Amino acid sequence: MRAASFNYHDVFTVRGMPGIKVPLPVIIGLDMAGEIAEVGAGVSGWKAGDRVLVNPVNKKKGLMGEMLDGGMAEYCAVAADQLVAMPAGVSFEQAAALPVAGLTALRTLRHGAPLLGKRVLVTGAAGGVGHMAVQIAARSGAHVTAVVGSPERGRHVRGADAIVQGIEAAQGRFALVLEAGIRGTAAGRSGAERRAPQAVEVSGRQFD
Repeated sequence: MRAASFNYHDVFTVRGMPGIKVPLPVIIGLDMAGEIAEVGAGVSGWKAGDRVLVNPVNKKKGLMGEMLDGGMAEYCAVAADQLVAMPAGVSFEQAAALPVAGLTALRTLRHGAPLLGKRVLVTGAAGGVGHMAVQIAARSGAHVTAVVGSPERGRHVRGADAIVQGIEAAQGRFALVLEAGIRGTAAGRSGAERRAPQAVEVSGRQFD
């Protein structure tokens, strides 16, 4: 392992999740990137030294860092179909920040696809999922308004057409609201429902 990122899901794993029995002891860490140290028998297309990002979903056992050991270690065993080749210009740190937040944002935004020409509102835009959602929506051709909690957090947001503090500061109607930071509160839901015909809340397990 060369880099691993810490997600709130790792906190859930340590604290325990209702209805999910984690096989302890387990090494946490869903997101990871590194170099292949050794290739197992029967594996083709990969070799030692290849730079790879790891998809956190193991098709046979479940989530890395939850149902089997994850990336917060020097070495980690993964299935060959979990490997994604890293472009030369991407650092291990950048790659390790992508899977959980990036895939959650992508899968959630698909509820409103196609996004070309649509107005999209992203709450919690300075967080992991929100940050990714803003960039993906913008690259998909949407007009994106990002909601943040403070000017300081707003300075880190990339790709938004407008950045506002608080959902009430967003102007007009939106084709899609992605609630990445409100966590299902009544105030958040009512605010989103007034803003768009479709509101998608990011919560719970995104990789089942």
